[in-house]
Amino acid sequence: MQLLLAIVSPFRKRTSNRWVILLIWSAYFLADWVAIFAFELISNARCMNSTSIEQDLPAFWFVFLLIHLGGSDSITAYSLEDNTLWLRHLVGLVAQVLAFLNILDKTLPSNDLRVPTVLIAVAGAIKYGERTRALYLASIEKLKKSIVKSRGLTQNRNITRGLIVAQASHSNTGGSNNEEDTSKARIKTAFHYFQIFRGLVVDMMPDHSEWLVTRHCFLNQDTLATFKILKMELKLFYGVFYTKVLAANSAWGVLIRCLAFYNVLIVLIMFCLIKNAGIHGVNVRITYSLR
Repeated sequence: MQLLLAIVSPFRKRTSNRWVILLIWSAYFLADWVAIFAFELISNARCMNSTSIEQDLPAFWFVFLLIHLGGSDSITAYSLEDNTLWLRHLVGLVAQVLAFLNILDKTLPSNDLRVPTVLIAVAGAIKYGERTRALYLASIEKLKKSIVKSRGLTQNRNITRGLIVAQASHSNTGGSNNEEDTSKARIKTAFHYFQIFRGLVVDMMPDHSEWLVTRHCFLNQDTLATFKILKMELKLFYGVFYTKVLAANSAWGVLIRCLAFYNVLIVLIMFCLIKNAGIHGVNVRITYSLR
């Protein structure tokens, strides 16, 4: 389900085909359901006629599912209403971590996989927490507060900045032969007006002067350049409301992502070193597939 979701979710912003949308919707909801169902199976698992190290595998597999509940970077919410459910995901994260601690406690102190299990648990908690934070930051209440705060700090500079951006964009799109410079100018213009018009989502109208600056910008550009800027703006809107952009777009977000990545990498090396220590081939393949 996670693999399917990662592949098909980018098509959501490119097509209105009902079958593609149905496929994305099904994968989005089934991915979480399958992971939670697997949690229950692992919690009730009994490793009969297995080696000592294989009895530690359920706790090891359990934490991998936290990573899967973190979801794909390309989709965190299917609709705007899903962002308001961030508190439910937070409660789910706490519940799953407590369940993991209960399973881990039953395997101690003889758990030979306790170090890789804890490392993966940290990575899983980061991934699930990142998804929860992305939903929280994209929720209507939080977004409205952030817009009000940013407007209070920058509204007096928006007019001057908007005119500068409009003039720069017009000069590049109108007469420059450098495609790279033109693209950069359009991105800056799109981001500037995204900052202004994202308030429309939470019923906050832009200032009249901002409307005038926007009108001046688009009336002085050719139609193709205007549609390209609007396309970039829509991509920015999609990224904010339906992906992990807000959660990952910070120094702290990059840092914890690196921590999660290196934890998984270290565990991969550790498991390669111990996988032949009495673990059946089927269980080895299951572990690699979860990773």
